[in-house]
Amino acid sequence: MKEKSNLKRNVSALTGVILLCFIDQITKYFVSSRMLLGEVIPLIEGVFQLRYIRNDGMAWSLLEGKQIIFVILTPVVMFFLIKVFLCLPEEKKYGPIRVILVFLTAGAMGNLIDRIWGGEVLFKGSVIDFFDFCLIQFPVFNVADIYVSLSVVVLLFLMLFCYKEEDFEIIYDSCVRFKKKS
Repeated sequence: MKEKSNLKRNVSALTGVILLCFIDQITKYFVSSRMLLGEVIPLIEGVFQLRYIRNDGMAWSLLEGKQIIFVILTPVVMFFLIKVFLCLPEEKKYGPIRVILVFLTAGAMGNLIDRIWGGEVLFKGSVIDFFDFCLIQFPVFNVADIYVSLSVVVLLFLMLFCYKEEDFEIIYDSCVRFKKKS
């Protein structure tokens, strides 16, 4: 019975990652196929616009041109996220963390897809960004970035206000620490 519920949970999570990745990729396709690079479409004059850019760094162009770092690091991070997901205790209170891990994995995967296949040469791709809050000096971003950013904010909120230190010790014990078999 436990194995069946684990399988159902894991299939649901995988389906969620695929669906969220699809939403990210379809929005990027829509923008890249209907807008010219650098084109701007105001949605709320002076506040919010669509601006089609290609970013080969991270936010604020940090690590610009260092694609190989992202291509190597992202799968490592995704492996860690999946490992934590799979070894979280079965308790219901860890459900929100599972959802956060699904969104984080989908966000990482969505931008990794762009980095690998988004350019003319393998591993030379850049991420398609298009949401631009022009009212403030903020990086242009995409749907995958929203997944990651909101997940981190929600996780910090949960860590500060909902979970106790012992809850994270349990996660650490079940996911990281090697237990000796008695």
